[in-house]
Amino acid sequence: MARDVVCAHSGQRDTAAAIRELKAGLTGMEPVAIVFFCSGQHDGLRIEKELKAFAPMAEVIGCTTSGEYTDKAYTQGGVALMALSHAKVARCAASLAEFDKGPSVEDSIHAAASRIAQKLQIDMREVDPERWVGIVLHEGLKGNEEEVNAVLGHIAPFLSYLGASAGDNLVLKETRVFHDGRESNCGSVLLLMELAVPYTIVKTCSFEPTSTVMRIGRVQGRVVYEIEGQPAVPTYAAKVGVTPEQLDHPVFMANPLGLMIDG
Repeated sequence: MARDVVCAHSGQRDTAAAIRELKAGLTGMEPVAIVFFCSGQHDGLRIEKELKAFAPMAEVIGCTTSGEYTDKAYTQGGVALMALSHAKVARCAASLAEFDKGPSVEDSIHAAASRIAQKLQIDMREVDPERWVGIVLHEGLKGNEEEVNAVLGHIAPFLSYLGASAGDNLVLKETRVFHDGRESNCGSVLLLMELAVPYTIVKTCSFEPTSTVMRIGRVQGRVVYEIEGQPAVPTYAAKVGVTPEQLDHPVFMANPLGLMIDG
């Protein structure tokens, strides 16, 4: 019996073995769209190519991660994917924007969006947001997400895009996105879908506000240099109750900075 939505997972650290498990998980369905997430230790380009060969009519996109999960499993070092059939997705198209191969992030996103629009024969400003939804996977480490999101907002102001930034098991050295037999460590991949069924977007947040307030001073890009007019590192450490030497990833994850607007 055909299946409309499949979430497949492999904890295998060997790419060939992981691909075999993923294909077995897709048995009995004809995917239209596949989104996969793999550990940076895997050959993501090989995964993308073999999934495309397995489901030649599907759009396949993916990225590296810092953990892979489905409703049944969670790993660090494996591969997870979601596949949607024609019963859920009437049609779709994907495109890779490579920022290091174009004049600017804006131009690269416009070019990728134009390729999608041409393939689907649509005007992205005119499509019905009740039927169309996008997915965007960012490379993540180059800090282009905000500009990409802003450009997408100009291109298709009424469309919703769900997104994520690629990971590399917190090494913070290189993250990658994959599509159409290519990989990029400086780009974003877009997938636009016309859904065959109604949809809703569920938003959750794992953080809650505290009474600690920080006045951010000098910043450059995503780097904060001053808090309360003082050097950022010791000031932040004092605010969260540790010494500068104790600052590490768990401390930052437990004490993230956020902007509060009207609660």
